Amino acid sequence: MPNKISIKLRLYDRLKSTNESIRIIEKITNSCRRNRLPNELNENYMLNLEIKPKEGLGTILFGEIPENLAKILGQPETAEDIRTDDDLKTTILSYPEQGITVFLEGLIEPIVSNFDVDNENATLFGVKVFTKTEAEIKQLMLDNGYKVFEEDEEEWGEKRLSCDDALMDFYFIEGKLAAVNWGVYIKDDGTIDSTI
Repeated sequence: MPNKISIKLRLYDRLKSTNESIRIIEKITNSCRRNRLPNELNENYMLNLEIKPKEGLGTILFGEIPENLAKILGQPETAEDIRTDDDLKTTILSYPEQGITVFLEGLIEPIVSNFDVDNENATLFGVKVFTKTEAEIKQLMLDNGYKVFEEDEEEWGEKRLSCDDALMDFYFIEGKLAAVNWGVYIKDDGTIDSTI
């Protein structure tokens, strides 16, 4: 399982820190106070951990607003804002108990743009992906119409298998899947770029 440092190292390669998370945290916190979360209403509530390339995670779709995200996942344990050189703001919401990190992007109103999951119950195309080898994951992607792969060794020791046409990265530590990261591109106007 990757630690918070390895997740941040993946991000800090292209992003820079800022101190603007208060507004997002307040929105999410206020939404949580107004709306009881499903897992508070039903102790048997099971979070849907189905990885959907270019769509989202379970019932959380790319393009979702923070208020709706809070209804499903609750309040994040941590929230951090990062700003890129092109002034695109990214907010990183961490839910370590669920094994989920959610990324919100947008110049004005942020929306869900990316997920990083290390929860071993996550499924991809109906298969528990964390039980699969690198070769089996490649074959699973091929069987579902994805074929552009790139491999690289990260500075922090993880091996990355990228499936560019799915906008997905699989991270391995000592041959075992440690995390899956996938997302979409967000245009300057805050909408999803579906041309990629």
